[in-house]
Amino acid sequence: QGSQDPSSPRFTSIRRTESVSKYLENYARRRIRSESNAGCGVHWTQFFARILSKQKWISNLQCQSNQIYVDCIKKEVCCFPDLLEIRESGGKSVRCWTNHEEILAVSQLDILTLEGGHGVSGVLVTTCGEVVRLEIDNIKSVISVK
Repeated sequence: QGSQDPSSPRFTSIRRTESVSKYLENYARRRIRSESNAGCGVHWTQFFARILSKQKWISNLQCQSNQIYVDCIKKEVCCFPDLLEIRESGGKSVRCWTNHEEILAVSQLDILTLEGGHGVSGVLVTTCGEVVRLEIDNIKSVISVK
């Protein structure tokens, strides 16, 4: 089946220096470590974990029914806000507030002028787990609640 020389090796042995071997081993270890932390392409941040921990199917927190007015979204929510996160179009977090006093002090202008107006969506989570999704239109200077 062709003119293959049976005496020619199929594989060639390549020698490499000790430093190259160590570099490749370290690279492989770092890559395995980073892939194991990736979670199938999902990267968990402190804020995502906090949002998840407040979900009603995970936590047994009772609603306070205080009806707190949050100025930056021009809406009353049932409990104190626990987290306000503003995201870019790709879902990357631009800014996050995790203290209810800071969140209550945030104005719409603070959000609309954030990072040169890159925020396009957001989420506000109350202490009892109510999730308010926000849509931000910087061109019209509007924050609407979904």
